Amino acid sequence: MPRLNSRSFVLALGLFWAALLPLLLSGPAGAGGPGKLPNFPATKALPELPHPDAPRILNAAYYSLRNGFRSTLMLSNQGPHPMSVQVKLFNLAGEPFALDPVTLAAGEMRGFDLRGAAPPNGFEEGSVQVLYQGVNLELGGVLNVTDQRRGLIFDQELTEPATSFVSSRLEGVWWRPTKTASLKLIVSNTTDDPLTAKAGITGISPRQKAPARIALRPHETRVLKPQDLADGTLTLSRAGGLSLVHDGPKGAVLAVALIDQAATGYSDTIELVDPGRPISNRLDGAGLRISRAGGRPLSQIVIARNAGTAPIVVRGRVPYTDAEGQQKAVPLPPSAWRPERCGSLASPPPWPGTESRARWPPAWKSSTPALPGA
Repeated sequence: MPRLNSRSFVLALGLFWAALLPLLLSGPAGAGGPGKLPNFPATKALPELPHPDAPRILNAAYYSLRNGFRSTLMLSNQGPHPMSVQVKLFNLAGEPFALDPVTLAAGEMRGFDLRGAAPPNGFEEGSVQVLYQGVNLELGGVLNVTDQRRGLIFDQELTEPATSFVSSRLEGVWWRPTKTASLKLIVSNTTDDPLTAKAGITGISPRQKAPARIALRPHETRVLKPQDLADGTLTLSRAGGLSLVHDGPKGAVLAVALIDQAATGYSDTIELVDPGRPISNRLDGAGLRISRAGGRPLSQIVIARNAGTAPIVVRGRVPYTDAEGQQKAVPLPPSAWRPERCGSLASPPPWPGTESRARWPPAWKSSTPALPGA
């Protein structure tokens, strides 16, 4: 069979384009003329797809307007369309009060001071519900409960109960900077039906004999002290755990723990989470500050709790960037954690390149071989 050499191939290709080019330049009637590309039919604009709106409900467990506290609801429309938003307040007894609907422009973020929006009597404390039409995560929000005079800040991210939970179990871990810091557990029913929850607490002496039973009416919110969860007087340690199970549907209960020490302006919000939702046994943290602030050394505390029923081994490392921009890491020794063990993780070796006595550099990572939720 005769073979086509490279010179013959180039010649054949040139003849092909020489025959095709007049056809391209001539075009049909109405074309641009000699030497111009033909006028191809204009493409039709695609019809705008309908916005797949669906009714959605977001909740926050607790707001307060008592004792100098101010509560601000921050809402952000993440979508490309204007959005109508309906905010409802529920007092501690679960009685509702609907605010006037507002419209957020596409991409708009706006804050709402609940002190001016809530009725003057009977709604000093309670929970918040936000209703909108849209897709999942199209509306985001945070509820800020602050006392500027005492420097206390409690932040809660709005949660969509229908999609944020896979079980009726909630777990959390708490820590107090001193023995005088207070601890409160907030439990809120997000549904229109009554339900019953059982709350357990560790880190108290004497130990809790049995989980405390909490009956919640529709949309009722309970503010509980550790003494409400145990019989008689007790001594609270520096760290402990919180467990809650309920007989309602998934997401029917939101729970947060609030810790504060007003004398020093320390405050912390612990949101109890569904241990069945995580898909990884790795935890990451970032932004841990070292060195000094106001002339005083900073200390970083990382608290862990084994909320499972089997022993686990916790391993970790502290990645950081040195002054030359090199990525390095300080390993943390593995440690065994029995079920319900709660406390601070081991400190890394002395932090290189700083005079601070801080226990933790700017980031840390830990992992366990246990199932997610432990």
